[in-house]
Amino acid sequence: MVEYVPHISVQDGDDLVVSFALGEHSGNYLTLMRTPKYESLSPEEERGVCVSPREDCSQPPEMLRSLQWGVGTLVLRSNRYEYRLDLGAVDAREIAEARALLQKMNFDGKFRWS
Repeated sequence: MVEYVPHISVQDGDDLVVSFALGEHSGNYLTLMRTPKYESLSPEEERGVCVSPREDCSQPPEMLRSLQWGVGTLVLRSNRYEYRLDLGAVDAREIAEARALLQKMNFDGKFRWS
């Protein structure tokens, strides 16, 4: 199933966050989050980008494994699920900001990028 994404928001601070609004009315979000500042306190298997459809990374972590960019699409694969996102309606500036922050999140190569 392909999820329609009307906009993307990014946060670049102690927490690095990319949130994809899902659905025509943006009622749900798929959030990618990483906190490099505190990551060294976590076990190795919990380090990297946490994937959360609920903005809640307190459950056993779902970790990002790969990103595949296409024309107007993005496929995210985690250790549990695959998410297919339709970015056709997203502003090019928002996509560029998200890509830049995702590159920053992958400073140690924890996920594949294609």
